[in-house]
Amino acid sequence: MAVSFRLLAYLNSASFGFRRKIDSIKDAVTLMGWNNLKNWLRVVLLSGVSENRNANELVFLSAQRGKFLEQVVRSHDFWGFEPDSLFLLGMFSLLDALLNQPMAEILKYLPLADKLKGALLMQANNEYVPLLKLARYLEEAAFEQTEAMVAQLGLDTAKVKEAYCEALDWANKLSEMQLKK
Repeated sequence: MAVSFRLLAYLNSASFGFRRKIDSIKDAVTLMGWNNLKNWLRVVLLSGVSENRNANELVFLSAQRGKFLEQVVRSHDFWGFEPDSLFLLGMFSLLDALLNQPMAEILKYLPLADKLKGALLMQANNEYVPLLKLARYLEEAAFEQTEAMVAQLGLDTAKVKEAYCEALDWANKLSEMQLKK
């Protein structure tokens, strides 16, 4: 019931500006689409798992990072990476800080592909690790490292910047709803 309420409140917020009130879960799912709904649910559920005093900030950053990685993969689809998997990677990349436990311990309980687990452990030669580093460089405004990583990965700088801005906007909308709960 609480998740349903939050979903309807989220979609009926001023940030969406729908002309009519969204008053059913069916309408909400239709409007959001399954992928957007899954991502929203992941953020909502993640926000409820921690007693960490910085939980809101960590969930915000996790959501932003997940959306950024998803958007980068969508705009550079020649890699063959799954956008949904990269969203999860970004979302889970701060679980150690959120839960105040070592990542290796947390991963024992997560049914993730080995490549994703390796990336979360920042293992050398993991194909996802450079993307996590890119996200971190952008978050830290480390411009030289960002440019070097974009070049190393052969990414389009404009698409990367656009993906980051979209992710930030998306996370801000989610954050606004978290504050209203």
